[in-house]
Order: sequence, then structure tokens, then C-alpha cells
Amino acid sequence: MAGFNLNDVDDVLKYQKIEEIETFNNQYNNTEELPEKSDFKNILNYLEEIFLECSTWDTYKRKNAELEIARFISIFSKFGNQLSNNEHKLVKKIALNYIQNIDYRKTEYEYGNLSERVSVYGPDPRNISVLTLLRIMSTFKEKDVEDIVLKLMFDNEKIIRFQSLKGLKYFWKERREAYWNTVNKLSSVESDGRCFYELLLAAYPHEIMVENQKDVEDLVISVLSRLNTYTGTVAIEIWKVLVVILLKLIIYQDSSRARMLVSENKHIKAFSRSLIFEIMKIIDPHNENNNYKDNPEKHNELINILFELTTYRFERIHAKHLDSDYDLEDF
Repeated sequence: MAGFNLNDVDDVLKYQKIEEIETFNNQYNNTEELPEKSDFKNILNYLEEIFLECSTWDTYKRKNAELEIARFISIFSKFGNQLSNNEHKLVKKIALNYIQNIDYRKTEYEYGNLSERVSVYGPDPRNISVLTLLRIMSTFKEKDVEDIVLKLMFDNEKIIRFQSLKGLKYFWKERREAYWNTVNKLSSVESDGRCFYELLLAAYPHEIMVENQKDVEDLVISVLSRLNTYTGTVAIEIWKVLVVILLKLIIYQDSSRARMLVSENKHIKAFSRSLIFEIMKIIDPHNENNNYKDNPEKHNELINILFELTTYRFERIHAKHLDSDYDLEDF
């Protein structure tokens, strides 16, 4: 462990504790199955002490130690309602400390672009603690934690926004007004593709469309309007989830607004491509759920949409007097 003087007895004792935590983390961090709760006991006996003590160490040594402590409580937080009151308080205390620690906070807002779906970042105590906080929030439903998570969705750092947005669906059940306020604000300002994709996934569940159909329709209208004027490239995955939401509104909610949006936005090439691709998957005659012999009109509306989209494209080709030798997007 970097930063420790192994010729100093006091440093050796500190080193041994952090090394034990690191070894534990490396063993269980990427496994599906949790260790027994009793396996955490030895480290828990001195965790709070080392957490408080390492805050006084020099920067390099402190950050190495805090990274391992954050990793440890992230694993431990997976026990959820099996945590005792004191264990819950300790996990919450450490996670909130790293979330709010100015040493780990970005001072300037990180912009992205909507073409990004993958980005590289290094783990640090703050971004690791976001997922810990989400588990605590989901289990104990504390308003102070909820408020912090909502604030993190607007954080300066992209990875913090992305990870905290994984908890957005929670607010639809627990604090619906806060959910829709966050969705609507971020849909117009979030610039990072990963975050924007995660935002749309939060409006994806069927029960949200059933209970808040108009709100979902309004969101789709707003997003389509923004993407229609966006000057850069939009990730295929963003178009896909948006199109699937739209098709679910048409298929399950018989939404006339959603159907109108198809006609109004068929000129957007990426939108049309994604629509055609998703519709073809649904109406596939080889799909055992599509018994056209007994129910020949099952997907008539989707077939009508497909016909409208392809007709529009062929009309574009005809208007330009193009032939098949041209390698252009209309084809």
C-alpha cells in the first residue's frame, strides 16, 4: 500500500489494517454472492476508528485508505435491511462523508455529448459511495438521503450524475413530484449520452406509462424536439429506448399523441431507422407469439406505421431522381 513507511511501527499497524480491507475488497468486490455477515466482523471492529484516523494522514496515504474503506462499505451495504441500526448509521456516515468531501468534488461542470455511451473513469471514494447511498436510500427511505441523491443527479461530475440516476425510478414510487421535476429538467439540459440514456430508462417501466401516460407523452415530445435540433450525433441506444417508449405507448396505451409523433418526426433519419428496426422485431412472423393465422390483424397499426415510413423514404428518393448506384442515406 503506497504511502506507508514500513520501518515505522505505527505505520505498519495502519498498513496491516488497510491491507486487510483491501484484500477483503479484492476477494468479494466482483462476486455475485455475498460473504457471510460474520466475515465482516473483524474489519468492522476497527473500521470507524481507521475511518476517522485516516482523515488526518497525508494526502496520498489518506486517499489510498479512503478508497478501500469506500469499497468495503459498498460491499457491506448490500445487506440492506439486515444491517443493524449502528451498522446502518456507520455506513451512512462514511458514504455521506465521501460524497460531500470537497477533495473529491469537481469544481467545474463536466459537459458531454449525446453520442457518448461509454466513458472511462477511475474509482474514487465519492463515486463508489453513490451506489452505497442508493442502497441505503432504497432500504431505509430517509428523506435526508433522498434529497442528497436528487441533488447528485445535477452534480458537476458526469459519473456521479450517471450513477445517481440509477436511483431515479425509486422516486416515482416514493416522491412522484420530485421524480417528474427531475426528469423534465434533466431532459432539457443533460449533455452526456450515458446520463441521458439512464434518464430515459427511468421513464421506461410499463406502470409509469399506465398511471402517468400524459407525462410520458410530454417527455417524449420534449426529447424529440431537442434531438431534432441537436447538431451532433445521438447515440443509437438513445434513439432505441425513445422509440421503444413510443411504441409501448401506441401498442399498450393506444396513444393517439404517440402515433401523431411518428408522422411528425419521420423525417428524422435515425428516428425512422430505429422505428423500422424495432417494428420489424415485433411483427416478425417467425415469432411464436405472432399467430397471424388466428389473428391476422394483430399488428395492423405497426404495419401501417412501417408502410408510412418506407413510403416517405421512397418518395424522397423519387424526388431526388436517385438510382440504386448512389450510396446515400435515403437508401
